Amino acid sequence: MILHMKFHSTTSIQLTKEQQNRNIWLTIIIGLIIVFVAQGISILPGTYIKNTGVQEVYNLFANLFVILIVILFCKFFQKRTLSSLGFKDKYIISKIFTGIILSITFLMTVLLVNLLAGSVELTSNLTAVNLVYVLAAFLAYFPQGLMEEIVCRGFIMNSLSAKYNVWIGLIVNSLIFAILHGINPDTTPLALFNLFLAGMLLSTIFCLTDNILFVGAFHAVWNFMLGPVFGVKVSGLSVYSSLFKTTLLPEQSLINGGNFGFEGGLGLTISIFIAFTIIFLFIKIRDKQTKN
Repeated sequence: MILHMKFHSTTSIQLTKEQQNRNIWLTIIIGLIIVFVAQGISILPGTYIKNTGVQEVYNLFANLFVILIVILFCKFFQKRTLSSLGFKDKYIISKIFTGIILSITFLMTVLLVNLLAGSVELTSNLTAVNLVYVLAAFLAYFPQGLMEEIVCRGFIMNSLSAKYNVWIGLIVNSLIFAILHGINPDTTPLALFNLFLAGMLLSTIFCLTDNILFVGAFHAVWNFMLGPVFGVKVSGLSVYSSLFKTTLLPEQSLINGGNFGFEGGLGLTISIFIAFTIIFLFIKIRDKQTKN
């Protein structure tokens, strides 16, 4: 089904093709090194913060510095504009809001699949939750989600798509996305596969919208819903506090993801394929209307 989707070159890919003037693979390697260095520098002050929740929020907000560095790298090294990264100056609020709503819908589907499979137990944690942390985390996940989308989709995917084709951009950036998120002792083969599928889903959304803020909001709320809302690990990492406590039953770890969290289970796999089915039907209807 995924392989039958037809992706066309977007405006941001065309701009990237016109603007980038460096060896693409060398550019990606240098860019990723710069991202790692920028992340290391940005989170260094956070090591002096004793409160775990405050430290977590600080580290998420620190991605604003990484975003700045990546944009400057693309501007001065690749000679690319913000538009080539997928930044749009029209309907910004509505696009972000739509990304938020779609992400909430998707993550509720993931939870529902797990509940129907009997792989989790969901209880309220309102008496113990730190609401200040939850609110701060909601805001802080946006720089984090946007940073990853700029790096993987705006920078890597568009660069490869401009040099080769959209499918190369989709697959390679999703592989890099999976590897970067899979550096965790609790990572399983299924978790890596799911992370690749997640990268493909986010890349597909970016292809369809050509809007980095849209997919950035989707990604940010994905992480926020998993962590501070459901209380599930985000790519294997625990969060400080959450609105709900989701107990992942050990005997159903294949479904719920076990120690890695939802992203390592079949519940997410099924939900992603549901999402791809909807997207596939949307593309078919859109193309048919275009022809007519």
